Amino acid sequence: MNAKITFLSDLHFGHKAPKFGSEQVIKARNEKPDILIFCGDLADSLPDFKTGLDALRSVGAHKILYVVGNNDLERLPAGGKCKDYASDFQDFVGNDFHVLDLAHFKVGDTKI
Repeated sequence: MNAKITFLSDLHFGHKAPKFGSEQVIKARNEKPDILIFCGDLADSLPDFKTGLDALRSVGAHKILYVVGNNDLERLPAGGKCKDYASDFQDFVGNDFHVLDLAHFKVGDTKI
């Protein structure tokens, strides 16, 4: 099976360059990916975070993998200082996203 994978990162919805995130999402949507991997830092405020999540959903990928960035952690009620941030973040973003917990990520026998 062939799968088309698209990566996005650092969209920073609500940042000084307001069109940047939207433009990147449009480009990703045009690629029609099967899997979208988002590598953190979606938005700079809580309202913009919701906008960003909706934008990622609009890409239409069958699966969205989410690697949590430092700005994303700040959106959590505990400010990302919780012990199980990946689980808390998963609850925060909902089931449309698969949050990857890189604190426990392994490649083969090597913990990264």
